Amino acid sequence: CLCTWNANGLRPKLDELIHFTSTHKIDIICLTETKLTDADKIKMPNFTTYRQDRTVDGRVVRYGGVAIAIRSSIAHVHIPSRTNTDIEHIILRITNNLHVICCYSPPDHDITAGDLDALFDPHAGAVILLGDFNARHRTWTTVRGNPSGTALFRYALNTDALLAYPPTPTHFP
Repeated sequence: CLCTWNANGLRPKLDELIHFTSTHKIDIICLTETKLTDADKIKMPNFTTYRQDRTVDGRVVRYGGVAIAIRSSIAHVHIPSRTNTDIEHIILRITNNLHVICCYSPPDHDITAGDLDALFDPHAGAVILLGDFNARHRTWTTVRGNPSGTALFRYALNTDALLAYPPTPTHFP
């Protein structure tokens, strides 16, 4: 089972995450807004975890950030992050050359087609992008859209990418 979760600060919610992955039999979980620094250690029983903490001017800061936790029994390879996109991400290659990418695009960043192109490897068998794109579009939300939503929607129209989005809001203040 594969899922994504916006942690909005992972460290204080680690026990909740461990319980969730166990209860729902999660095999791979993509985590956004981890808000971790080098000092934070994340250990989950029976999982291997990869992180990309946010850096500003070469210094790790406690906001943003992404991680993927994958069940240790699943064969996988960690792929280096692409440098030609401003979307925070981590890439794993698993069975049959499937790439799973955990993504986070901050609300102050407008996604471009170039950002998305950079994440898709033409040599991958298939690519699944999961995460928080901070992208709104009338197709999947009742609120006003934004430039990232427009870019994501147009990208899907102009490529063979498929968009899957939840039928309800994803943020509850």
